Amino acid sequence: MAAPSADPSSWWAGEPQSEFYQGDIIRDLPFWTITPELKFLQKRTIATKEEGPLDVLFESESPHLDRNEFFHFLGRGRYAPGIMLTHDCEFDNKRDKSVRAQIARLGDIDDLNPEEKTKVVNQRSYSKLVLPSVPTLGKTLYVDFRIQITLDTRLLAKKPKIASLSDYGRGRLRVGLIYYYLRKEPPPDFTA
Repeated sequence: MAAPSADPSSWWAGEPQSEFYQGDIIRDLPFWTITPELKFLQKRTIATKEEGPLDVLFESESPHLDRNEFFHFLGRGRYAPGIMLTHDCEFDNKRDKSVRAQIARLGDIDDLNPEEKTKVVNQRSYSKLVLPSVPTLGKTLYVDFRIQITLDTRLLAKKPKIASLSDYGRGRLRVGLIYYYLRKEPPPDFTA
């Protein structure tokens, strides 16, 4: 993969986009992982004197499916900034406002060990893409393509959008996605 532009400003749009846009940087998103041994939870309602009926979750040996065949399980999470991977056309002219979007977690480049940091900055990592000097944060982050979540856009609309990639930055994001998923160069006629 080619080295990123030396000019960090070329990666960023002047202002964040007003609508959902591939390459939006959004703060405080819930990223999670399932516990190493899958633990199922069962929802029950218990009576309390102070609060009346209260829904609680108990550990269970097996999944308990609801009427839509969903079940609860134990996981761990943390808030982190993320980048919108879903293309804008998925949001255009949708009557159903509960569109889902794929988001990748962003990490601080300075949290990587020196060897890994050098690989990411020099674009020698398939799983990470450097994002230079993110506006409002003023620091360099990286996209971690290995950590992705799907979120309802109604939740995303409540979170602060802090930046949007420029056309150049979106092109770099798309090339990064191709490298990550296909492990090969985009075709010569590819236009990001």
